[in-house]
Amino acid sequence: MGRNKSLSPTKRAQILAYSRCGNSQRNIAALLGVSQVAVHQALKKYQQTGSFKDAKRSGRPCKTSPRADRVLGRAVKNQPRITLKSLCGVLEKSQISLHPSTISRRLKRLGLQSYRPAKKPKLTKTMRAARLNFAKKYQNWTADDWGKVLWSDESTFYQFGQHV
Repeated sequence: MGRNKSLSPTKRAQILAYSRCGNSQRNIAALLGVSQVAVHQALKKYQQTGSFKDAKRSGRPCKTSPRADRVLGRAVKNQPRITLKSLCGVLEKSQISLHPSTISRRLKRLGLQSYRPAKKPKLTKTMRAARLNFAKKYQNWTADDWGKVLWSDESTFYQFGQHV
Protein backbone atom coordinates (compact mmCIF):
# COMPACT_ATOMS: atom_id res chain seq x y z
CA MET A 1 0.00 0.00 0.00
CA GLY A 2 1.46 3.38 -1.01
CA ARG A 3 1.86 6.39 1.17
CA ASN A 4 -0.35 9.43 0.94
CA LYS A 5 0.97 12.86 0.10
CA SER A 6 2.88 14.47 2.94
CA LEU A 7 1.27 17.24 4.94
CA SER A 8 1.83 20.80 3.83
CA PRO A 9 3.97 23.07 6.01
CA THR A 10 0.82 25.04 6.87
CA LYS A 11 -0.93 21.92 8.19
CA ARG A 12 2.15 20.98 10.18
CA ALA A 13 2.28 24.46 11.71
CA GLN A 14 -1.41 24.17 12.61
CA ILE A 15 -0.73 20.80 14.26
CA LEU A 16 2.06 22.35 16.33
CA ALA A 17 -0.12 25.33 17.31
CA TYR A 18 -3.00 23.11 18.41
CA SER A 19 -0.57 20.87 20.30
CA ARG A 20 0.91 23.85 22.17
CA CYS A 21 -2.63 24.94 23.11
CA GLY A 22 -3.04 21.61 24.89
CA ASN A 23 -5.19 19.71 22.38
CA SER A 24 -4.76 15.94 22.17
CA GLN A 25 -3.50 14.29 19.01
CA ARG A 26 -6.95 12.76 18.50
CA ASN A 27 -8.65 16.19 18.68
CA ILE A 28 -6.06 17.74 16.36
CA ALA A 29 -6.61 14.96 13.82
CA ALA A 30 -10.38 15.51 13.94
CA LEU A 31 -10.05 19.30 13.65
CA LEU A 32 -7.71 19.20 10.66
CA GLY A 33 -9.17 16.13 8.93
CA VAL A 34 -5.94 14.11 8.99
CA SER A 35 -5.06 10.81 10.61
CA GLN A 36 -3.75 10.53 14.15
CA VAL A 37 -0.62 8.90 12.78
CA ALA A 38 0.03 11.97 10.60
CA VAL A 39 -0.35 14.24 13.62
CA HIS A 40 1.98 12.06 15.70
CA GLN A 41 4.60 11.90 12.94
CA ALA A 42 4.49 15.68 12.37
CA LEU A 43 4.99 16.40 16.08
CA LYS A 44 7.74 13.79 16.37
CA LYS A 45 9.56 15.21 13.36
CA TYR A 46 9.35 18.74 14.74
CA GLN A 47 10.74 17.60 18.10
CA GLN A 48 13.66 15.86 16.38
CA THR A 49 14.58 18.46 13.77
CA GLY A 50 12.94 21.70 14.95
CA SER A 51 11.64 22.22 11.41
CA PHE A 52 8.70 21.26 9.19
CA LYS A 53 10.76 20.86 6.02
CA ASP A 54 10.70 17.52 4.23
CA ALA A 55 13.96 15.60 4.09
CA LYS A 56 15.65 15.49 0.70
CA ARG A 57 14.37 12.52 -1.25
CA SER A 58 16.62 9.96 -2.84
CA GLY A 59 16.44 9.13 -6.50
CA ARG A 60 16.96 10.90 -9.76
CA PRO A 61 15.46 14.37 -9.99
CA CYS A 62 12.73 15.02 -12.58
CA LYS A 63 14.01 15.90 -16.01
CA THR A 64 11.12 18.28 -16.57
CA SER A 65 10.17 21.34 -14.59
CA PRO A 66 6.60 22.08 -13.51
CA ARG A 67 6.52 24.64 -16.32
CA ALA A 68 7.48 22.02 -18.94
CA ASP A 69 4.77 19.74 -17.54
CA ARG A 70 2.21 22.53 -17.99
CA VAL A 71 3.42 23.04 -21.57
CA LEU A 72 2.80 19.32 -22.20
CA GLY A 73 -0.67 19.49 -20.66
CA ARG A 74 -1.57 22.56 -22.70
CA ALA A 75 -0.36 20.92 -25.92
CA VAL A 76 -2.53 17.86 -25.25
CA LYS A 77 -5.59 19.95 -24.38
CA ASN A 78 -5.18 22.02 -27.56
CA GLN A 79 -4.60 18.94 -29.75
CA PRO A 80 -6.25 15.90 -28.10
CA ARG A 81 -5.15 13.54 -30.91
CA ILE A 82 -1.45 14.45 -30.71
CA THR A 83 0.89 11.48 -30.43
CA LEU A 84 3.58 10.96 -27.81
CA LYS A 85 6.27 11.25 -30.47
CA SER A 86 4.86 14.61 -31.54
CA LEU A 87 4.94 15.72 -27.91
CA CYS A 88 8.64 14.78 -27.85
CA GLY A 89 9.07 17.33 -30.65
CA VAL A 90 7.18 19.97 -28.66
CA LEU A 91 9.63 19.56 -25.77
CA GLU A 92 12.69 19.46 -28.02
CA LYS A 93 11.93 23.09 -28.87
CA SER A 94 12.58 23.73 -25.17
CA GLN A 95 15.80 21.69 -25.46
CA ILE A 96 14.43 18.85 -23.35
CA SER A 97 14.58 15.34 -24.80
CA LEU A 98 12.28 12.79 -23.19
CA HIS A 99 11.25 9.25 -23.97
CA PRO A 100 7.56 8.83 -24.87
CA SER A 101 6.97 6.70 -21.77
CA THR A 102 8.27 9.54 -19.59
CA ILE A 103 5.87 11.94 -21.29
CA SER A 104 3.06 9.46 -20.71
CA ARG A 105 3.86 9.36 -16.97
CA ARG A 106 3.94 13.18 -16.82
CA LEU A 107 0.54 13.37 -18.49
CA LYS A 108 -0.91 10.80 -16.08
CA ARG A 109 0.41 12.90 -13.19
CA LEU A 110 -1.48 15.86 -14.70
CA GLY A 111 -4.66 13.77 -14.80
CA LEU A 112 -4.63 13.19 -18.56
CA GLN A 113 -4.92 9.71 -20.01
CA SER A 114 -4.24 8.37 -23.46
CA TYR A 115 -6.94 6.76 -25.54
CA ARG A 116 -6.96 4.96 -28.84
CA PRO A 117 -9.65 5.75 -31.38
CA ALA A 118 -12.35 3.10 -31.65
CA LYS A 119 -11.79 0.60 -34.42
CA LYS A 120 -14.36 0.87 -37.16
CA PRO A 121 -15.13 -1.83 -39.71
CA LYS A 122 -13.64 -1.16 -43.11
CA LEU A 123 -15.79 -1.26 -46.20
CA THR A 124 -15.46 -4.51 -48.07
CA LYS A 125 -15.57 -4.76 -51.86
CA THR A 126 -19.13 -6.08 -51.62
CA MET A 127 -20.22 -3.08 -49.54
CA ARG A 128 -18.60 -0.64 -51.95
CA ALA A 129 -20.26 -2.32 -54.93
CA ALA A 130 -23.66 -2.21 -53.21
CA ARG A 131 -23.25 1.51 -52.45
CA LEU A 132 -22.23 2.25 -56.03
CA ASN A 133 -25.23 0.30 -57.40
CA PHE A 134 -27.57 2.22 -55.07
CA ALA A 135 -26.12 5.57 -56.16
CA LYS A 136 -26.38 4.71 -59.85
CA LYS A 137 -29.95 3.41 -59.47
CA TYR A 138 -31.23 6.61 -57.84
CA GLN A 139 -28.95 9.26 -59.35
CA ASN A 140 -31.73 10.75 -61.49
CA TRP A 141 -34.31 11.07 -58.73
CA THR A 142 -35.61 14.59 -58.03
CA ALA A 143 -36.35 16.25 -54.72
CA ASP A 144 -40.02 15.29 -55.10
CA ASP A 145 -39.09 11.61 -55.47
CA TRP A 146 -36.85 11.72 -52.39
CA GLY A 147 -39.58 13.59 -50.46
CA LYS A 148 -41.76 10.44 -50.63
CA VAL A 149 -39.11 8.30 -48.95
CA LEU A 150 -39.35 7.63 -45.23
CA TRP A 151 -35.88 7.48 -43.68
CA SER A 152 -35.23 5.66 -40.46
CA ASP A 153 -32.04 5.16 -38.53
CA GLU A 154 -32.09 1.53 -37.56
CA SER A 155 -29.09 -0.46 -36.46
CA THR A 156 -28.62 -4.06 -35.45
CA PHE A 157 -27.05 -4.62 -32.05
CA TYR A 158 -25.88 -7.80 -30.41
CA GLN A 159 -25.67 -7.95 -26.64
CA PHE A 160 -24.46 -11.08 -24.88
CA GLY A 161 -24.66 -12.97 -28.18
CA GLN A 162 -28.36 -12.17 -28.71
CA HIS A 163 -30.01 -9.86 -31.24
CA VAL A 164 -31.50 -6.80 -29.52
